[in-house]
Amino acid sequence: MAAAVDTLAEIGARLTKWADAETNLQRSLHLKEKIFGKRSEEAARTLLTSAIVHANSCKLQRHGAKFESLRKAVTAFASGLDIIEERFGPDSLEVQKALEAMISAYLDCGEFWKAEPLLKRLLEICERTYGDDAAALLWILAELATGYARERVEDAEPVLERGFAVLRTFLDAGKPIFRRSILDMAGNRKVLYGGSQKGVLETLVQASETFRDNLRKRWGA
Repeated sequence: MAAAVDTLAEIGARLTKWADAETNLQRSLHLKEKIFGKRSEEAARTLLTSAIVHANSCKLQRHGAKFESLRKAVTAFASGLDIIEERFGPDSLEVQKALEAMISAYLDCGEFWKAEPLLKRLLEICERTYGDDAAALLWILAELATGYARERVEDAEPVLERGFAVLRTFLDAGKPIFRRSILDMAGNRKVLYGGSQKGVLETLVQASETFRDNLRKRWGA
């Protein structure tokens, strides 16, 4: 029964029938909590899916409805992530995947400031797990740089500098690392492409240009 309801929710989301998708996800959550328990992995994954659906549904909504959808997204994601952390650990790959999915949903609907704390948290996890100059950091730094360059220019420059520095560790390597090899390395699945599927170098360059434009506007140059 729960699987059938999940399928209906997926169809609703695919057809952008957000109300139907949300209703079916609530039914699915109720069933999974009853069958597997409120702190089960199954319930957690439904909560995380609900959070993404709520975020996606706000794309074409007016201010009041959009605010409510984002509130629901934040609440559902926090609840689902809490269970995933409890079951797999705070730095686990499962937590990283959950953060990546929610970040992509927020960025897709233009909500950088909702994505920002999740990007910073994922950055910290990747630093601890893979190292301070790992390729896994690149797309996170690129997305942070893009958002800051657009909306809080004073924070953009250090993130841009670090992003280019990490990228140079691969470009300047004595033995270049090919794309396929990088993608096979632990934690580097998104080294070249983030949620938007743009190249990291392209994203960093665009962020740098936006940063310079906004800096000139600030100082009237």
